[in-house]
Amino acid sequence: MKTEIYEVRYKRLIKWKGYKAYLLKEAQHNYMENIIRYDQFFKRNPLYYSLYDNYQLRFDENSLDIIEKYIDLSLDKQKLFDSRKILYDSNVEDFVCYTDGSIKDITKEYVSATFGTTFYNLSLQKILELISSYNNWISSTRAEIFALLITLLIAPSNSNLTVYTDSASVISNFEKFKFYNFTLVTRQIFKISNNNILWKIIMDIIKENNLSVSIFKVNAHTDDSLNNYVNNIVSLAHNDQNLGINLNYNNFYDLPWIPK
Repeated sequence: MKTEIYEVRYKRLIKWKGYKAYLLKEAQHNYMENIIRYDQFFKRNPLYYSLYDNYQLRFDENSLDIIEKYIDLSLDKQKLFDSRKILYDSNVEDFVCYTDGSIKDITKEYVSATFGTTFYNLSLQKILELISSYNNWISSTRAEIFALLITLLIAPSNSNLTVYTDSASVISNFEKFKFYNFTLVTRQIFKISNNNILWKIIMDIIKENNLSVSIFKVNAHTDDSLNNYVNNIVSLAHNDQNLGINLNYNNFYDLPWIPK
């Protein structure tokens, strides 16, 4: 939606600082009206805050498309929807996936972080490949986690995924969270030393979409042709400036505070 705000001079029944007011489009007006209304309500009735929160959790969270829920406005957002549709239309329930993350020029101002995934059926016939990039808090491990995240994000609900990665860190953390059935309390999530919000999203996706996920280690730069392939396309993506995925931090209803 195009944002349009018009400034108008003071008129009867319209008061604003400097004798001016802002005329908002209908959607903007409704949004601001709700913010003010609920802010005033909870100031007068603080005990109702948790009840309203639970209401939101039951009705709002579950109605969101999972890509809309976790991905903000991004260059590759539509690509995620398209990839998911391809996987659904394939009528495959058991997938073999190879993931990779790559960092280039880590010590320079124009550092680049790319990641990607490939999906195969059990006969190792390729169904699709997906690559993208991100900009904030760049590290090799974070790039590998992003690769796992988009793999799970576009996987059909109730599917079985066998994922191969050359990141020992990703496997170690994944197995640790799997031990807890991907259900951590807030205190445990904030105690994750790095990339806790990415792991929170991954755990939520697995539970919400009822995914069965197993992860295995492949040795980096070996003669595994499928691993070499995903490494190659992710590395080449550093030359593509039209990639990007941004996370949406606004839909974590079960966390009281989100560190960005």
